[in-house]
Amino acid sequence: MKTILLIDENEIMRKNNEEILELSDYSVLTAETGTDGLELAKAKVPDLIICDVRTLNEDGDHLWKDLNNLKEKKHIPVLFINNPNEAARLPAGPGSAAIEYLNKPYQGDELLETVARCLEHS
Repeated sequence: MKTILLIDENEIMRKNNEEILELSDYSVLTAETGTDGLELAKAKVPDLIICDVRTLNEDGDHLWKDLNNLKEKKHIPVLFINNPNEAARLPAGPGSAAIEYLNKPYQGDELLETVARCLEHS
């Protein structure tokens, strides 16, 4: 069973996505903040990280930078959820984990298709 770390400050979105993923037989870890997400990533080494860009930006990008500084974690693909109406800073850089983006609004099947694509590359 693949483990997904879901980081989203919005409780409703976090719980909805968690339910969609669990119903598709994924093990899901959740965090409200980038700081909590980073601690979970260090402790549990998920197969995929899903992070709302707004949550990442409010945490000053440190989740992304710190994750890429952890040599043993660089292989973890990251799926960023982005609101196309916002001017979000989308991280990228050399040595980064694989990156995918999913724009809001999206349906559950779109989330699952994108997750499956991300996991193919892990």
